[in-house]
Amino acid sequence: MDTTQNEPEEYEYGVKLPPPSLEIDQYYADHGRGFAQMRMARRYRDGDGVEKDLFKARLHFTKAIAAGMPGASDELEKLPAAPAQYHNQNKKPL
Repeated sequence: MDTTQNEPEEYEYGVKLPPPSLEIDQYYADHGRGFAQMRMARRYRDGDGVEKDLFKARLHFTKAIAAGMPGASDELEKLPAAPAQYHNQNKKPL
């Protein structure tokens, strides 16, 4: 009898999978990995494990686009416009 059939997606072979850690995502993002750029962009967009920062979310989505990650440009377009405060801190909105 297959007991994994009705398990939530975070389970595999009856074992609960840990979520990707922030440290792992940051490490691979720092080393140019597109999948990690997407994860870090979403983390900054949603405030998941980090302080919510749409500027950093834009930066990581842009890097994910450059790495060829599907869907990155769509997610970047959904972000709200950059606040004026970025211009005052010499940060350029992406």
